[in-house]
Amino acid sequence: MLETPNQLSEQARNNLRDSYNQLHAGVDNTGKLMLLEEGLKFTQSQYTNEQSQYIEILDRIVFDVARFLVIPPPKLKSLEQATWANITELNRAQADHHRFRNFREELVELLQKAGVEYEDRYLD
Repeated sequence: MLETPNQLSEQARNNLRDSYNQLHAGVDNTGKLMLLEEGLKFTQSQYTNEQSQYIEILDRIVFDVARFLVIPPPKLKSLEQATWANITELNRAQADHHRFRNFREELVELLQKAGVEYEDRYLD
């Protein structure tokens, strides 16, 4: 990315774009030295190696948490390896899993262990 403290006219922008494309566009011009004029400054717009590794570590942590919780990574919004088909199948599998569990009995058991008074009509 090129930056300048000055305001460029439309003609100056077009000239800069054309000269840049002429000198640096294409495979044959890869790696050529770029000379900047009139106070232009180059600003890197990519991640450094350290930033890229940090992002990769964060993605790995999400995957490890999903594995620890025994849930598919797309449920934690990790969609790197997700497709429509496998997300749909994962949603069906999770719905089936929860459908067959008896939450009411588990909730009653937890409330009793905690010594919480409750009324059955609120659990139906």
